[in-house]
Amino acid sequence: MAADARVRPLVIVCAALAGPGCAGDDDPPFRAGRWDSAGVEVVQRSAGSWPAGRGWTVAAEPAAVIGAGGADSTDALFAVAGALRLDDGRIVVANGGTRELWFFDGAGRPLHRAGGEGEGPGEFRGLDGIARYRGDSIAVFDRALLRVSLLDDEGRFARSFPTPAAAAASSVDLAGVLADGSVLLATVQWRESRAPARAPGAVLRWTAGGGGGDSLAPFPGPEMYWLALPGFPPGPRMRPYGPSASVLVEADRFHVAHGDLYEIRTYDPAGRLTRVYRQHHMPEPVTPDLRERHARAWIEAAPNTRVRTIREREYRRGNLDFPDDLPAHGQVLLDRDGFFWVEAYSVADPDHRSFRIISREAEPLGSVTLPGRLEPLGIGADYVLGLMRDSLGVERIQLHELVRGDRED
Repeated sequence: MAADARVRPLVIVCAALAGPGCAGDDDPPFRAGRWDSAGVEVVQRSAGSWPAGRGWTVAAEPAAVIGAGGADSTDALFAVAGALRLDDGRIVVANGGTRELWFFDGAGRPLHRAGGEGEGPGEFRGLDGIARYRGDSIAVFDRALLRVSLLDDEGRFARSFPTPAAAAASSVDLAGVLADGSVLLATVQWRESRAPARAPGAVLRWTAGGGGGDSLAPFPGPEMYWLALPGFPPGPRMRPYGPSASVLVEADRFHVAHGDLYEIRTYDPAGRLTRVYRQHHMPEPVTPDLRERHARAWIEAAPNTRVRTIREREYRRGNLDFPDDLPAHGQVLLDRDGFFWVEAYSVADPDHRSFRIISREAEPLGSVTLPGRLEPLGIGADYVLGLMRDSLGVERIQLHELVRGDRED
């Protein structure tokens, strides 16, 4: 989704979009270029770097903190589902634990709250995502009620509409809003499979009037398989080091970014593919050390001794399935100026998250490193708004200054 809220099939791409870079084992090596194929723009690039003096940096210290240690420390944030920074500098936090939107000024001081638990107008049984609607209005997705509520910039209820077509999905997320007011949801359907497989996903659209549920574009969701432990029924499990997907929404288009390939597909509002961006990437293997590290963490997270013993035995028997290679990238975000932030997939240093920046015109730029374990929720021209969790899981929202060397103030 767009960064004001909260990423494939290569064979299909190469068959439909023949051109340089659709390489098999015996084909020529990757070549950069830009060309048209049957009305679809294809862009292939190598990683970029910042020109001297024009790089981007994120301040190490936050300009505002909400939650533990911040201007408002009377109540703890819990199960934060998203955050927005409005045009006047106010910050809106979707606090899932209380089913409320919490409003703060630009310094993080509390203003008021809206919503609450319930099923009436402006109430939520599940506060599962927020996105900027038209202007500074806010769209809120309630997964439990399969409902989108529209609020003004003070949190006052305007109207809502149901999203029943999403009921069959195993997972539903609010991806964003198009210029005509259509709301896009990203849905994933889990399917039982002993072998690892990407769960099928789809981008669904609801119009401003609440009609629709049309499927605009399919995409592969997270890689999953069904694991049966002795004494427990089979259940879905995310494949360790498996790729995942992101759906990103702008006013006039949306994007699906691919985790197994370094690829971003762009679609128009009707779901027509208009561009495919690929970046040169050398796969990194999942080493025995990485397998052991993941297994140790999984075993140590067991809720009791019995489960720990079962997990230990299953790992030693080889019943945990690992891919050969790490994903091409991690999380992908879209800032308010249309720049892509593509996270480098890293298991070595979780305290320093690095993102490669790609322009709206699909040109690779340089890299940006975020402070600590900051999880970005909203990115503007001069700020990064994110979620931080301490070692005890206590949540806080932090606002950091973003300095862009390419901007002329």
